Amino acid sequence: MTAQLDGALDVLASQREQLMAEDPSVARASQLARVYELEARLRQTLFEHARTRVQWRAALAAEAYARLCARHWRRRAENTQQQLPTGFLLVCDSCQGTYEPTGEDVGAGRSGCPDPDCGGWTLWAQLAEPTTGRGSRKAG
Repeated sequence: MTAQLDGALDVLASQREQLMAEDPSVARASQLARVYELEARLRQTLFEHARTRVQWRAALAAEAYARLCARHWRRRAENTQQQLPTGFLLVCDSCQGTYEPTGEDVGAGRSGCPDPDCGGWTLWAQLAEPTTGRGSRKAG
């Protein structure tokens, strides 16, 4: 059982290292929070199966640290989400359609044409005033 848990923890550590190498974003912070939450669950399982006092203490401390990190990354994702820019307009260079993305769209890096039949690239232009702030699509 311990070998399986150690293997799962190694996979999570690898995923965490890959995420830390990515550019900061809301999606990355959310994924890091999920990885740490999974790690905390695995550490809790190790804690429950510990046979010695040293293993018990180490698993308990590691679980607490993973939960703390998960909370940190979850808050970071929420705070970043609230600070994302609004009032921008995406203009497709193929169909000339326009789209005002939400903060979630920007945070997730969604900048392609929202028309599934087009697939064109988009250009950013700043609006003087946001029209809706809710991802409204306007006919081009």
